[in-house]
Amino acid sequence: MGESLTISGNTLSNWNVGGISSNGNLGMTITACSVLTISDNILSGISTPFAFIGINVGSTGLSANLDSNHLLNIAAGTNLFGLFYGGSHSTLSISNNTIRNLTATDGNVTALNSTVNSGSTTSDIFKNKISAIPVSYTHLRAHETVLDLVCRLLLEKKKNKHMKDTTYATQI
Repeated sequence: MGESLTISGNTLSNWNVGGISSNGNLGMTITACSVLTISDNILSGISTPFAFIGINVGSTGLSANLDSNHLLNIAAGTNLFGLFYGGSHSTLSISNNTIRNLTATDGNVTALNSTVNSGSTTSDIFKNKISAIPVSYTHLRAHETVLDLVCRLLLEKKKNKHMKDTTYATQI
């Protein structure tokens, strides 16, 4: 395992990943590092027909700091993760990252995922900006609860009644 690693100030942009991978593609992946800093990197304009993880950390150690990274306009065929932390560091900080416009053909998009494993004592996840992550209507309906269904049907009924009232008023 590496003692210390800093990845900073890199730009990966306008990258069309065709390839022959069936398991997916990775932008940056770190699997062995005790003291880790990933900051001020830009991943932008990336497209792949496969699964994709922008920044993937699966290492263990003393500290991990993922700060001020920008993941913008990334499209994948399946399972898109913007920033994925699945490591075990004593101290973890994920902050001030911007994650915007991530899309996947199958609708499975996770902007930020932090699965903190045993051994982590301090985890700070704050001030991350996540926006414009499209979700299909079908995907939303798949997660609809009974209460959501009742609310949606009542709103549709109210909307339809309003449309009938408006139509009647214009015919007079």
